[in-house]
Amino acid sequence: MCWGQIEITEIMYDHEGADSGFEWLEIHNTGASNVDIGSWYFYENETHHGLVPDGFSNLGPDERALIVQNLENIYGEYGTNLRLIKSSFSLNNTGETLSMSNPDKVIQDTKSYNVDDGAVGNGYSLQWTSSSWLEGAPTPGQENTSSSGESVSGGSASTSSSQQKKTTKEEVDYYTGYLHITSQAFVRSPVSIEAYVTHTNERRSIKKMKGGVYYINFGDGMSFESDERIDREHTYEYPGEYELVFEFHTSQLSKHAEDEPKVTIRKTLKVFEHDIEIVDIDVESGISIKNNTNSDIDLEGWQLAYQHQVHTFPKYSLIPKGKTVTIPKKVHAMGNITKKDWVILKNENNYTVNAFTLDTHKMQRVYDTPPSLSTGISSNIDEVYSLDTDIHNSQIGSMLDRFLKEHPEKEIAYFADTYTNDSEGTKENRSSIPLSATIVSGVLACALVIVRAVRKSKATNQEETLHVIGEIELIE
Repeated sequence: MCWGQIEITEIMYDHEGADSGFEWLEIHNTGASNVDIGSWYFYENETHHGLVPDGFSNLGPDERALIVQNLENIYGEYGTNLRLIKSSFSLNNTGETLSMSNPDKVIQDTKSYNVDDGAVGNGYSLQWTSSSWLEGAPTPGQENTSSSGESVSGGSASTSSSQQKKTTKEEVDYYTGYLHITSQAFVRSPVSIEAYVTHTNERRSIKKMKGGVYYINFGDGMSFESDERIDREHTYEYPGEYELVFEFHTSQLSKHAEDEPKVTIRKTLKVFEHDIEIVDIDVESGISIKNNTNSDIDLEGWQLAYQHQVHTFPKYSLIPKGKTVTIPKKVHAMGNITKKDWVILKNENNYTVNAFTLDTHKMQRVYDTPPSLSTGISSNIDEVYSLDTDIHNSQIGSMLDRFLKEHPEKEIAYFADTYTNDSEGTKENRSSIPLSATIVSGVLACALVIVRAVRKSKATNQEETLHVIGEIELIE
């Protein structure tokens, strides 16, 4: 049976900065028919790693795809127009042998590399050119560096270092740009963005830290300009796709003269709405958080807040897509969580992503939104309403009606009146109650706790309106 022809054509084995989550290899279908790439394997470290294509199944003739550790990191770094295949692996920074094997786990293509080939933490990749590796600016999903030394990476031409070593001593002078987007992109969460250039002159490449004009447009109406490399965070307020554009001029004079920039890079960034929530608090005060998104989420810097206590998530607090993780009480150290109190989940920017209470039925009847979304952390209803809060009569009536139906043995005294729970939910005027008993009942009512401020109109034949300020309690 013919399984097609899949060849390894490019390797990013030592990513500049952090390796984990940013390593990848490019594969190329050099055959004449489609290949069901999800049935193939990546063979590395004596292991056949399974392949999970993201949004496609077949790799057509002359098509390329990247086998990656982390989908979001690679989409963020190189844009969303790539074919990515998720797999579990870790490339050796000193070199190793890599292979592609067919559905029968028979090896079809093998490539070896080592540090002598180049691309050692300098932002370059190794690219296969007929019989050897060349170091050059990455060309993920595109044709590799040609034998003439031209690269199609980043929208600007550059010459690979390995090829330069094989040329004459003629002077070489060019700039290569990089635009890295290294954090997950969610609404109102900071996105880390780095943009810089390397200057290659006489076969020596230097990463420029300062000098020139560095400009980036974030795609949401905001831009930033600097005289040094850009390394900052940007927050998007709305979900969607944004086009980021980075350009570099060697001087302000060049820019003002409207000369062509030395580097121009454009990338598409997808920003997603937060879809992560607290779904349960168990009897041991363990807090369960579910990730409803289609990607893994790192909660580093996020917070759980309860009353006046806060738990901050450490680095690598990962929740896989579609999964639920429970944070035990001994970890969040916020003590026992009571039924009526709110637990708040906030992102790195202190934006409230989700709020949860076990007593949701009661609270949702009073609030359109959880109380602490705008007012801060509140342990219960008493802390939300101040003495001068004007509560709508129907809300208070609803609370009292509900309480009296649940406790038929209780009644509430309003001086000369008693609010009772009868079949119609109406209020009777009991004029036969002695005045002394009424006064005592009123004093007792003002000393106990259900709500801090109540404003209630009497629905009797009398014209006056009674205002009760203080704390009242349903009494027998």
